[in-house]
Amino acid sequence: MVVVTAGIIERDGQILIAQRKKGSRPEYKWELPGGKLEEGETPEECLVRELREEFGVETLVKSFFGESKYTYSHISIDMLAYRVEYLGGEFRLNSHEQIRWVHPSELSQFDFAEADKPLIEKRALVSPWILSRLSCFAGSIERWRGWSGHLVEAEALIDWEVFKKMGRFGGGTSPCSGGFESHPRRRYESLIHTDNRES
Repeated sequence: MVVVTAGIIERDGQILIAQRKKGSRPEYKWELPGGKLEEGETPEECLVRELREEFGVETLVKSFFGESKYTYSHISIDMLAYRVEYLGGEFRLNSHEQIRWVHPSELSQFDFAEADKPLIEKRALVSPWILSRLSCFAGSIERWRGWSGHLVEAEALIDWEVFKKMGRFGGGTSPCSGGFESHPRRRYESLIHTDNRES
């Protein structure tokens, strides 16, 4: 299984996605940018190098976001995704057909590579509605503002597979109504991990 990295780069509330070129596999599919881990590299070093090679930009890898495993007809990959901060440089298309900055709510409109789909789905679920639920858990909007720097840690409390099946955390129609547990880690403690195979 080949280990690859992927970057979730966000700017002004939008996420960078890239479309693969004709002849690449899977061609014309959209993806989170990144690439193959080379011998002696850490995943973070790999991602910084790949983003520099693919786009000519400088980045800083921040925190681990999730993992997706998928077996294509030609290769099996283990994709490690990280949140990435854009530091500088003008984006160039060295390896892709095109790039787009899109709002998380628009991600479902694009045809992503199978290995990327679980990570894209997870990111799309981090919506304003979820943030409002987390703000209720924090106790008040003011407390949430002070706590918002720990968004990544808050996301790690949520089991996204369980969340999708439930549809929402609890009953009621207002953001702060219904069954949000006072100790969510007992119920929402895992990051998404997938193991899929191409049929």
